[in-house]
Amino acid sequence: MPPKFRNVGAYDAVRAMMDSLMGEDRDVPPDQRDSVKRRELGDDDVDRFYLCGCSPYVVLAQTKSESMLPRVDALLVQDERLKAEWDALPQGEKDRYGFEHETLNFLQDMVDEMDRRIAATKARLDASNEPAEPDMTPEVAQQVQALKDQILELQVKAELAGEQGEVEASVALSAQADALGARKAELQEAAEVRRAQSAARRQVVCAVSGLIYAANDSDARIAELQSGRQYRGWKAMRER
Repeated sequence: MPPKFRNVGAYDAVRAMMDSLMGEDRDVPPDQRDSVKRRELGDDDVDRFYLCGCSPYVVLAQTKSESMLPRVDALLVQDERLKAEWDALPQGEKDRYGFEHETLNFLQDMVDEMDRRIAATKARLDASNEPAEPDMTPEVAQQVQALKDQILELQVKAELAGEQGEVEASVALSAQADALGARKAELQEAAEVRRAQSAARRQVVCAVSGLIYAANDSDARIAELQSGRQYRGWKAMRER
């Protein structure tokens, strides 16, 4: 768990960000910079998760899951200079710091908590969602099948009438078959509309990020959700 820090205001947050981007000694004259104490790897306000390659305080920033992060009283600093210094350390020295072990435990705790929330959300949705609408009710399916049989019979009769030179009868039978075909198409389309409406009312929860979306969301909508910060953040945390 990250340590607690003193309370800071907006000015301190901006200053910490500028330190990370431009260096802590950016306002110090060049000839005096050697005397300025720089941050070190073990300083309390250094984001050790960032050093190890995956900081929930970065990947979940400005997402709905940000509230899940343990509260800290100061901004954790993501220092690129320290990250490079950390990456250059031998593994044995990294092990002595213990940051990687701490990071893996912290990420696992976060993932476990999200999985509990996902399970609870899924149970709630399963209880509230309407049963999935079948492609067709038994009654409609029977009507459609009866229409298919009638259409086939009319088409056979129309073909025989044509072969016997009874042109008008053949045209009339074909017209009846076409009318029944149109009725069959109407029944099938109405069933598809009902099924789509039912799917739109059903909600599912993403097993990675906990986001909720409609069961019939398009591939484009799913891709949009998976390109967002929350999904990408949780995916990165789960893959560590």
